[in-house]
Amino acid sequence: MKDHEKALYYLNEALKREPSNEDFLMERSNIYIDIKQYPRAIEDLSNALSRKATDPKLLYKRGLAFYRNKEFKAAIKDLYTSLDNHPFETYEADIYYHLGISYANLEMYEKSLPSLSKAIELAYNEPCYIHERAKSYLLTDQFQKSLEDYAEVIKLQPKNSHAYFGRAFAYKALKDYEKAAEDFNRAKELNPFNPKLIINAKKIYEIKYIKLCEPGE
Repeated sequence: MKDHEKALYYLNEALKREPSNEDFLMERSNIYIDIKQYPRAIEDLSNALSRKATDPKLLYKRGLAFYRNKEFKAAIKDLYTSLDNHPFETYEADIYYHLGISYANLEMYEKSLPSLSKAIELAYNEPCYIHERAKSYLLTDQFQKSLEDYAEVIKLQPKNSHAYFGRAFAYKALKDYEKAAEDFNRAKELNPFNPKLIINAKKIYEIKYIKLCEPGE
């Protein structure tokens, strides 16, 4: 019901009675993440992990909290450790996705690709997984692969202006300037109030890529 204040009240009361209950700590950490109090979420999950150090779900949750707090190296460590301890299949794809975008946020695009590819293998129809891999392919000069991924995103999300904008750079790198121009124009048509999508055709020639948002956003 999104009544975070009341939810926190009752969880705090529960934890007064059972301060070492890992499930209660994890549930409170979920609320802290919802209200963007990431250090508190990390503290609760670290407390739970002090008792169950190899619990893959707790490691996954803390990895996400580190990611949200922009502590990408810590997120990567926890997410890999979660995988080592055999997490439930239902959140395995998300672990690989967050590994990929953590590397991308560290501008380690080559390292992001295996994790993003594994996430796509496990959950193929997630457009955001394919979109993030398209960007990493583009930024590692794998332009044809980037183009194919962007095309798949557009097939799944035909009104995704960011995908058209990214594909335009892939076409430009492959010297298909007519299609690049079409995609730049289509991106602007779909999102006319985003100033980043309005480009100067002469100046854009030397630019490899314009970041519209951070990886994972």
